[in-house]
Amino acid sequence: MYVMTPELIAKLSEILQTGKSAPSYKVTIFKKAGDKNYEPYPIALPEITRVTVDRRWNMAADEISVSMTNINGFYSPEYAEWKVFTGVDELPMSGFHGVIAAWNRVLVELGYGDSIIRTFTGEIQKVDISERPPSIKFTALNEYRKLLKPIDPIDKRELIYENKPAFEIIMDLLKRAGIDEHELDIEFVLDENGEVYNDFVISDMRLPLGYLYAEAIRTLLGIMNHRIYGDRHGRLRIIRNETYTQQDFHNWEFFALWDLGCRFLACLIILLMQPRWSRDSVKTRR
Repeated sequence: MYVMTPELIAKLSEILQTGKSAPSYKVTIFKKAGDKNYEPYPIALPEITRVTVDRRWNMAADEISVSMTNINGFYSPEYAEWKVFTGVDELPMSGFHGVIAAWNRVLVELGYGDSIIRTFTGEIQKVDISERPPSIKFTALNEYRKLLKPIDPIDKRELIYENKPAFEIIMDLLKRAGIDEHELDIEFVLDENGEVYNDFVISDMRLPLGYLYAEAIRTLLGIMNHRIYGDRHGRLRIIRNETYTQQDFHNWEFFALWDLGCRFLACLIILLMQPRWSRDSVKTRR
């Protein structure tokens, strides 16, 4: 009988992260074009040294940080070949001017070998540039960040909803927060006039100046047994909260992990030892 000790798992993790099973990535930028659109030309980022994705259940908004080498400021948003630096007489032309800049869209795909999937879609919020060592790091957040703004009615001190279905209130709050893309999984029906109707009618709801959109929407969704989150494709989703009982556990059918194939087991072993994806975690084998 073999025992999966931490030492054995660590050794397997090291072996499996080499060759065709080494960590792989693809980070793509789309430059901003206007208020709500992006240029249709994807720009892939090379020379990435580290990618960190934080998509915990209790996070307000998904966050990703990407670090790159940046010799002579080649990837800096204000880079230009005519600029002069100490010890550098001539700079090469760069196609990355204004690429790693705030509000540009970021798509991140992570995985191992040829198996990569989309794990994040959002917009750049912050860019940090270091001279020693020459590097650039940017942080991006997903669409949920727009709900973290305070409510700021233009002509009054609070938003007032009276005898309105919760569904309508949520749609109005999403629109005010600037959310254009969203998916709904809310139970509702249409009345004889084709208008949305449901049983969750709010008799009186007052949202004072400074109240967060996220808090207001979560309060309504809590009544409806739903939750809201930003998915990896850049959309906000509202879905039902599934509830399970202890009796449900006995009705589930479980299967052996090895039925999923060696590829799944390889990724599972790697994740046991490397909960955070990073190219730095790859160890060179001689």
